[in-house]
Amino acid sequence: MVKKIFLDTNIFLRYFTGDSEDMYQASENILKLCEEGKLQIAASTIVLTEIIYTLKSFYKLDNSEIFKHIDSILCIKNIILIEKTYFNTSYQLFKKDPSAKISDCLIVTQVPLNYLLCSFDKGIERLIGKGRFIDPREI
Repeated sequence: MVKKIFLDTNIFLRYFTGDSEDMYQASENILKLCEEGKLQIAASTIVLTEIIYTLKSFYKLDNSEIFKHIDSILCIKNIILIEKTYFNTSYQLFKKDPSAKISDCLIVTQVPLNYLLCSFDKGIERLIGKGRFIDPREI
């Protein structure tokens, strides 16, 4: 059975920037396993939006580099890109944990029930719960 994982923003950022060798290796492994058909991956438009924002504002990449990175995600064979959001549910989650980022709450509510949320961010684990979370280095 193919493992199904929803990739958080930081998986792609660590892969694109390579600013942490072990995180880069884990991210590269996930993408390789997906290419080999051993993983089914999903992401969302919220994840893509965060990638664009972070690459532009924090990493100061120019648009052509950002476009290249986003295009590479959109070209991943068999990726599921979730566009629907559940703002009311996300907002209620945010109200319960105001220290969380609203974008993380949106992402958590987008993860399909039969997928695990894959992230380096342990903080997002408390939003989705241990049983629905996986660290990328465990794949």
